[in-house]
Amino acid sequence: MARQVSSSGPVHAWVIVTAGLLTPVWQASILAQPAKGRDRKATFDDPDALTGWSTVGDVAIDPSRSRGGTGGALRVPPGGKAVLKLREADESGKVELWVYDDGSVPKDVKAHRVGPRWGLVQGDGRVLAVGVLYANYLGGDEGYTASACDGKAWHDQLFWLGVRRKPAGWHKWTFNFRTEGGLQVLHNNRDVSPSKPPRVDPAKVGLKGFRAIAVWGDAGKGTGQTIWVDDLSVTLGGPVKSIPKPRPTAPRVEGPDPWVPVRQAATIYTKDAPPAAPELDDLPLRKRVSQHGITWTFAEPARVGRFVNGDWYVVGKATVEGSPRSRFTAAISPRSSWTAWTSSARSPTASATASCSTPRRR
Repeated sequence: MARQVSSSGPVHAWVIVTAGLLTPVWQASILAQPAKGRDRKATFDDPDALTGWSTVGDVAIDPSRSRGGTGGALRVPPGGKAVLKLREADESGKVELWVYDDGSVPKDVKAHRVGPRWGLVQGDGRVLAVGVLYANYLGGDEGYTASACDGKAWHDQLFWLGVRRKPAGWHKWTFNFRTEGGLQVLHNNRDVSPSKPPRVDPAKVGLKGFRAIAVWGDAGKGTGQTIWVDDLSVTLGGPVKSIPKPRPTAPRVEGPDPWVPVRQAATIYTKDAPPAAPELDDLPLRKRVSQHGITWTFAEPARVGRFVNGDWYVVGKATVEGSPRSRFTAAISPRSSWTAWTSSARSPTASATASCSTPRRR
């Protein structure tokens, strides 16, 4: 349980009550903000390094882990969260931090899971974070994914970065939100978005700027992964002037999920088990029929049907109007009156008198 203790000045004290003992954890107010254009750095070498951070869970300074070998690092365990608010407006700036990934993975790497993440936070709660996300369509055990979402639906808008997690160790991540051009993400000082379209598309990120940074612990069930953060630096910029607009996309067509096996039964006909012949009144009256690019137009609507292979048949006499033409140059017999199928629809036997020469392509 946490209680806030009143304090005069820009510092607030929080008291953690555990088993009847009071343990003070000091946090500084955000009233004392760094000026725009000036760096703010944190090396997490002592407990005071958490000044200004809001934490959830067992987030702490770990003196046993440091990128430089001395001092400490910010430890964010499963279920933990650390947020540093930088200002009151969503503007530009650059955030650099080192993240230690020990390479641990869950038992089922294809199960839906949200692992540790780190990134930028907008005033309305929308985030852009890089981290380890798992799904049957992601390689969370192999590489990193960026997520742009509302801080809840982490698999909503994903960007596969193509950056490998191995070998285990420290990775430098840079979030450069430019005043013109939007967000740029770098790994070990290299742009992860050199491709076209970029892997992290600033037009699809949905951020207009940022006012806080955050580190989220593993949110999956069971044994989770712990990460460490060190050597954080922030350079605050001014208002964002322009962000690329999303490229037009084709309308989304709703239909069956292609990843779900189709369980629709297909009827197979054989010589010994032919399809049932329709009654005459069940056949539609059609003015014209088309097949293989040729359209036949009748003088009067006729009863028509189709064989199992898709070929048309006509019951009774039918008069074809004109000389049918196709997408090819087809020469049709000039005779326009023809008997298509002389027997009943229950046992059709062809005796067509119309003829057609071999089509010639234009």
